[in-house]
Amino acid sequence: MKLSLPLFILTYRTIIIHGIIWSTAFTTISIVLNSDKGYPNEFEIISGSLYLILFYLNTLLIYPYLMNRKYWWLYIVCFIFIIFGIYHIKLFILGLAEVTIKSSMKPGLFLPTILFFFLSSIYRIIHDSDQYEKRLREQQALRLESELKFLRSQINPHFLFNVLNGLVSMARKKSEHLESSLIELASLIRFMLYHSGKEKVLLSTEIEYLRSYIALQQMRFGEDITINLKISEVEQEWRIEPMLLIPFVENAFKYGIGNIPDPFINVCLEVKGKTLHFSIENKFNPDHDLVKDENSGIGLSNVKERLDLLYKDQYVLHMEDHDFKFLVNLKLDLHD
Repeated sequence: MKLSLPLFILTYRTIIIHGIIWSTAFTTISIVLNSDKGYPNEFEIISGSLYLILFYLNTLLIYPYLMNRKYWWLYIVCFIFIIFGIYHIKLFILGLAEVTIKSSMKPGLFLPTILFFFLSSIYRIIHDSDQYEKRLREQQALRLESELKFLRSQINPHFLFNVLNGLVSMARKKSEHLESSLIELASLIRFMLYHSGKEKVLLSTEIEYLRSYIALQQMRFGEDITINLKISEVEQEWRIEPMLLIPFVENAFKYGIGNIPDPFINVCLEVKGKTLHFSIENKFNPDHDLVKDENSGIGLSNVKERLDLLYKDQYVLHMEDHDFKFLVNLKLDLHD
């Protein structure tokens, strides 16, 4: 479990605000206690120090570590332990000061501690909510920036022109594959129009898009390239960000054909448990830059940026090249 310490301890402005609040709180408590119970000054100083420690201890450690589904009961245990612990410390201090403790005084020894404990919890909740909204705004801003890059990753116009030229050629030859190719192209365009703008789509829909894209590429290149496609059936209706996988396939076709002996592209996709396993391998020409090309869509480096934005700490991406082969392995945690 990672501990996220609030940044308020690092800013002068918030330190000043906290100082004013604490000074006001201690002054108020001192006036109330002196006017009603007549506690000694030493008691007030030590009690104030205990409240201060309690507030930041709960804010920085106890609440973020224990207030969850797994350890909530420990949070309650800590609450009870701290309340009674500070209560007995106060009794000990008053005993040293030879202050007679009446039964009417005991609730006043409990209540401030309980109050500061709950105030610190409320403060942490407000702080976490503010940080969450801040991260959400940052993600939305990054998403907009990413979408601008993402638009460039959609089907290259040259690819469409080549497909259309191929369809024209098939029409002239009255090829029996013309109808199926038109269906694949329609499926591809339908996905771009109706699904690519959504936040998430069904994994099965994303797979259908991959199949259509690969089928059209197979139509273009025919027997000039060997394509091995292994996609396991997806039983559960997992969802995924749209067009997240296609840049890897586009990259394989861009660099896996042309002046390459016996070119091939191997694509494998399967879901194990809640993890998507996706891999793609292709031959490549070492004269090409595999990672980034100003004319190659968003490029693999920007795909990683998109993964960082949308699936931070929920994926593992490994890319390597050896023996004129380029391999991509992606493991992605899926959610319902």
